[in-house]
Amino acid sequence: MVLRVAVASSRRPFTFVNPCREGQAAFSGVLVQLLPDLLTTAGFNGSDIDFYTPPPHSQGGGLQLPNGTWTGFIGELTSRRADIALTQLTATSYREASVDQTFSVIDARMALMVHADTLRPTDAFTFLQPFSWQLWVCLVLMTFGVAMVLTMLARLSPLGLFDIRKVTNHSRGRAADMRQYAVHDVTKSFLLDTWMTATGQTPVPRGRSWAIRMVSILYGLFSLIVIASYTAAFAAILSLKTYRFSAENMQDLADRNLKFGIDAGGVTQYYFEHPHDQLTRDLSDQWVPFSTLDEGIEAIRRKDIAGYVTQQSLLDYTVSLQPCDMAIVDKGFGYGSQVIILQKNSSMTEALSAAILTLREAGRVDELIKDYAVPSCTAQADTSLQQLFLPSFSGLWYMLLMCWGLAALVTAVERIIVWIGHRSPRLRRANARLTQMIFGVSRKHFDFKHSEEVFGTMDTSVQGPQSK
Repeated sequence: MVLRVAVASSRRPFTFVNPCREGQAAFSGVLVQLLPDLLTTAGFNGSDIDFYTPPPHSQGGGLQLPNGTWTGFIGELTSRRADIALTQLTATSYREASVDQTFSVIDARMALMVHADTLRPTDAFTFLQPFSWQLWVCLVLMTFGVAMVLTMLARLSPLGLFDIRKVTNHSRGRAADMRQYAVHDVTKSFLLDTWMTATGQTPVPRGRSWAIRMVSILYGLFSLIVIASYTAAFAAILSLKTYRFSAENMQDLADRNLKFGIDAGGVTQYYFEHPHDQLTRDLSDQWVPFSTLDEGIEAIRRKDIAGYVTQQSLLDYTVSLQPCDMAIVDKGFGYGSQVIILQKNSSMTEALSAAILTLREAGRVDELIKDYAVPSCTAQADTSLQQLFLPSFSGLWYMLLMCWGLAALVTAVERIIVWIGHRSPRLRRANARLTQMIFGVSRKHFDFKHSEEVFGTMDTSVQGPQSK
């Protein structure tokens, strides 16, 4: 028995037709390789297969004309020019009356493929892209805000604007006279400190107030996290490919009134000609039929259309091909399961359906799909530019605000302690003894003669007045 098998010319990876070869060697693909296995499993071992390609006007799945005849591959079967058709066909109820359909070979939902323009970081202000403009503005204002907070804390705290320095004269032959000075720090700016911290050059917090130290330390941590985030995002922008898509999804096509391509004379065209929801109704005058997927891809590259809608299994293979300028942005809509179609009331239908179930359970279909997989384009890139926005640092903003509130409380406590100390000499003496006890051990083991040779006559230890 000789089986006439109509094969689609461009339904990769399911059917390939190589024009450079002749005879049966010109045909390949998942379905072409699967058919002999199906015939063997179904018990049709002695069947010879005669592959052929229908003319270009019959490459679609097929639509029923007003006179009752069919176009496309279904027309090849109803006219009995073919016994079996191998193409990307979906099981539908309106085809069931004219041809036989097997069980599903592959699940086939629809997807939208669009052009992906590669974005290169060639802008002179590329270094600003890691952060949104709102985040940049807030970071700059934050430096001024922290400087204002530090200045207010320094003025409100009795320990903020100056340090206590004790200078002792150890010149030989003279009385060791000790003087205590309050050195006011008026030569530096808190704004300069915050800008240095924002660039990673964190200065030592000035003053003796712990309110200032707390805010300075936390702002240093804040700046460290911001710098690390900027470095990571900037490196991603420079090293990773980013894309701008001609459309984001089906709704975007409808909102922007963009044209898109579909398979002519197939289930995709039937899906849009008989809309079942508001979105497909909105798209009813925007689709353009194409005889082959390759024609649709060229139209996308010429920007004649924004995208192409067909079965996802076809597009998964297409986006993996060089030059990797296509991407799937919307998928899983519509309906469909890919089947093999035969002449109506064919004696082979039930046996082939059972064979399909057997080979699917054995993993043969998945194995063939993997054999034709092309790993040249390994993944689709993210649409964003790895940009960070205000909410990305919301936790840090809250921490700074809480720290400012705690610093205000510490400032109030410092004012109370100093106020009590000024009015209680006993507390001042107890504080001095406690300080001497805490730091006395280090002074006890401090080699004064050696320090005098190294540091000269300057010493910060507390010395009482001495006479000759």
